[in-house]
Amino acid sequence: MDLRNAIEECFPNNSKNMMSLISFRSGSDEGLETSEVRDIPQVLEEAGRNRKGMLRMQKLLGKDEQPLAMEYTGPYGDIPGYHSDVVWDWRPWANAIMLTDRDGTPTGMVPVGCRRIREWEPFKVLKGMDCTVVTDRMPYCHETTDLLESLGLDYLLVERPFPTSCFTLCNLKMQDLRHNGIDYRTYKGRYDKKWIFRFTDPVEAERMIRKMDEMKVDQRDRDSFKRSAGVTDVLSNTGHDLREVRDLIDVRDSTDRIMRRHRRLMAEDSHLLENDDAVMGYLFISMMSARGDVPPLE
Repeated sequence: MDLRNAIEECFPNNSKNMMSLISFRSGSDEGLETSEVRDIPQVLEEAGRNRKGMLRMQKLLGKDEQPLAMEYTGPYGDIPGYHSDVVWDWRPWANAIMLTDRDGTPTGMVPVGCRRIREWEPFKVLKGMDCTVVTDRMPYCHETTDLLESLGLDYLLVERPFPTSCFTLCNLKMQDLRHNGIDYRTYKGRYDKKWIFRFTDPVEAERMIRKMDEMKVDQRDRDSFKRSAGVTDVLSNTGHDLREVRDLIDVRDSTDRIMRRHRRLMAEDSHLLENDDAVMGYLFISMMSARGDVPPLE
């Protein structure tokens, strides 16, 4: 199903205005008020209030595979100033989990809300969903993996760098992998009863080592830093193929770039966000505008 038909089915009372905003945002970084849609705060609020519709989109747009789930939490907007002699960030928060297919095409969103939360909290809303979490926001620890596994989720925890593994893996036999124009040294094996995937980019490693020379890093730290230079490790409860893992890391990186743009634009349109539902609606419309099948403005 294409995007327009999915929006019409999931948001029948709001579909025309939503599609206009999606098409507008797809081709422009200007404020939403410059679009031809009227009552934009109401359109955003109605979109964000329809949580079932957002989840239904995944079923209509997703392929016959586990969607990828990527969390985005934290504030947006400008810091208003100082509180006493302590810097306090008063910016509003927007927390959501974006769902994409394995190619990184947005297919839906799971709203989490606009309150301050701990880094592991968003994943609780995924209980019972058959998806794969791809995150570089959470440090590897048993509390993290136990939570994700108790929710029945597959996961990839991307660690850059991952010093816990430096000593146990530094002498293992690596293999060459050329992927998307980059030559990696790679390893796949077992670590702490999980799967670990290591990718070392020799070019990036050399660049970081040169930086150490320029920064005059203490000799006592150099060996440790060298072992982690250019290294990305991924912990998972599933034994993926190395190329698949590398692809999923790339999807997370590309989705991060999309979200950086839309969080900036959301901050510029913050006067339109009258409540939490409007914030969630804005994020949802923004993500859908990043799809490749967005129709042009009529």
